[in-house]
Amino acid sequence: MKNLISCFAALIISLLTSITNAEVLFYPDTQDKECISRIRLQGEISKETTKAISSVIDKNVNHPRCIEKVSRIIDLDSDGGSVDEAIKIGNILRENEYWVFVREQDKCLSSCVLILASGIDRYAFGTVGIHRSYFSALDPSKSLDEIRKLRSEISLKISNYFDFMDVSKKLSDDMLSIEPEKIKLLSVSEMQEYRLIGKPASIDERDNAAFAYMYGLTSAEYRRKYQESYNICGKRFPLNDEAKFNENAEKRIYCQLSLVLGISEENAKRKNKLVIQTCGKLPKYPKSKRQNVWDCIRKIYVEK
Repeated sequence: MKNLISCFAALIISLLTSITNAEVLFYPDTQDKECISRIRLQGEISKETTKAISSVIDKNVNHPRCIEKVSRIIDLDSDGGSVDEAIKIGNILRENEYWVFVREQDKCLSSCVLILASGIDRYAFGTVGIHRSYFSALDPSKSLDEIRKLRSEISLKISNYFDFMDVSKKLSDDMLSIEPEKIKLLSVSEMQEYRLIGKPASIDERDNAAFAYMYGLTSAEYRRKYQESYNICGKRFPLNDEAKFNENAEKRIYCQLSLVLGISEENAKRKNKLVIQTCGKLPKYPKSKRQNVWDCIRKIYVEK
């Protein structure tokens, strides 16, 4: 245990001393300290941040010994930084299918919101705020036409990025109306309106089709059953309290699974345990293995 703690501490220290603008903390998997299950980004977003995250995902997440073990979670606590680097990090996280969290005591402001948008599921319990992007260093000799062109290019880049991440383009438009020196804090309802939290539409469609297949249903049948189960189980086990998030999330899974499949919660737990033992946890598998995992899960869930 002491060796694990010392290795973990050494990992954190080496990363903190190599990054000048931000702290990027990596949390090893409980079963294998060489594999990284969770990332925490703190401070200013810079090129060093991108390099650190990209490197650890390549070496300690997508490594063959790690890819089926690790959870893919990143916690954000940042005032922002480089727009270009935030977009690069966001693209890396979406490609590698990360869940993104802003914890209760944390904040995600300015360009950090671009990273929040990238999650395949996104939760914001802390503070989220937006404003207009600005140039950190601009040559004062540039003409107004040149500045307008640069601003137009940045605005288009952000708008296209949000569109790719299934976030409303209205968010990029509204960001333009807020002066760089100010921050507009977003309410939960505003984040929902912008589609900044929750599951992106494209991910939802893919997951809906996959779950329908695994449960032996059509997509329409699964959506109807899922919504019915959500209305019942969501009230029993809400996910708006971070302190009870993990506990309620697990209970909600069994509650909804029992209603979707038409079986008891005890039987749902049994089948889910068998799925994990036999097929593995679906999100931890590379895309090339998903069909095999779906077939394995379908056999267990539709078996009477």
